[in-house]
Amino acid sequence: MRYWLKFLLLACFVIFMASAVLRLVWGKDKLSKDKLGKDNLTVENGVIIKKFNWRLSPFDILIEAEPPNGQRGIYAVRLIEPSNQDNDDEKPVKAKVDLIIPHGSRPRWSPKRHYVLFEWKGRIGVVDRNGVCVLQYGTMGGFPVYGWGPDDNTILIGAGRFTERAGREGLGFMTIWKKPWEIWTDRGLYEPGGIPAVYGITFPHAKLPDDLWLGSPAMSPDHRMHAFEAFRPVPKLNYGRTYSKIYLVKWVEPPGETIKNHDWLPISRLTNLPDELWEINPKWSPDGKWIAFEVIDNKAYKRRVYIASPEKGIVRPIPTLCQQRDKRFKHIYEDYQYSVLGWLSEKELLISTEFLEPVRETVTLWLFNLDKETLHCVFFGEPISFAVSYLMRSIATISDDGFGPVLKLTKIEENEGEAYEIEVEGFPKDMTVYWMDW
Repeated sequence: MRYWLKFLLLACFVIFMASAVLRLVWGKDKLSKDKLGKDNLTVENGVIIKKFNWRLSPFDILIEAEPPNGQRGIYAVRLIEPSNQDNDDEKPVKAKVDLIIPHGSRPRWSPKRHYVLFEWKGRIGVVDRNGVCVLQYGTMGGFPVYGWGPDDNTILIGAGRFTERAGREGLGFMTIWKKPWEIWTDRGLYEPGGIPAVYGITFPHAKLPDDLWLGSPAMSPDHRMHAFEAFRPVPKLNYGRTYSKIYLVKWVEPPGETIKNHDWLPISRLTNLPDELWEINPKWSPDGKWIAFEVIDNKAYKRRVYIASPEKGIVRPIPTLCQQRDKRFKHIYEDYQYSVLGWLSEKELLISTEFLEPVRETVTLWLFNLDKETLHCVFFGEPISFAVSYLMRSIATISDDGFGPVLKLTKIEENEGEAYEIEVEGFPKDMTVYWMDW
């Protein structure tokens, strides 16, 4: 009888534990399904899909914004008369503003403008112009989202970097791929697998000390190289680092199947500039011949733009306004800080200068021609936010005229870089703008 009693008690305990486990598992599944249902998401073949009831035009300006009594999220500024058409220069363009992704943030058009990359509740998402969206199944875990690669098939993200000293720590980067003939909704936005060299650097390397963090990756147009920052982070210092250099990695096949480390990957510095000069923000030219970047002299509080040729080993600074403008105003031009925005063409680089006046901060955008070695002003003002459409050679700026935000477009001509401004009607005067992309 005693054995039967023990057996009965043991059976009851097993049944109780099994039911608890099943309740836990089923509860998790139910919570997951309820959460997906509230956000109108579905899972198809292991991919989180969301379908919006709208369509985007490649001319739409994307903003993360919030009206006074509305919802923060991603809005589309729809240009009723797109600025790339032959309109009367004096005729204002009209616009209509629509909420397209509630709770979304940091929208970015893909280079060919077929997709939009955005962030949503800790995930990244990609949506096409017809409103079909794929969301990351996991979350970014606080790692940065750098944006698109050189085409619509690649996305650059931050990731943890494994080091021999303390395991996974610090910052590395990855590339999420799709094949050219696929669409993003055919696949999930997962952490990529396969050979790490194909996707990014999340591993130790003899040329990269363990205390270096790797950020701001830029992929070459032919996908064969990445340029990236390697820096020592110190949050309380200016620019949050004590050392920062741009490195290049060339993607080559591993020498064999069994590899203890990744030292076979060719990694090298982009320049031989002194260590006290920091290098940040690499940008490839469309033909892959040049990399534009910024050089910071932290002791002198100066920031300049340089260009470098990885193939020819050429490194040279972009001429400053002190060198190209009236020498009488040298004392003013010396205080300008220079930043890289991007390439309008293989020979045209768009840069910005900032100057902090006693009351206001002014921003000037310049077009630098590599052949003529000239700087041509294409915008001057006090924008709250601005975005550049490299495909349409246009700049969208939002500024405050004293009564609220004003949206204007600036078209850059191809010949001499001449620019003309177009007024936009219909932008809300009470809208707070946090982010802008065009």
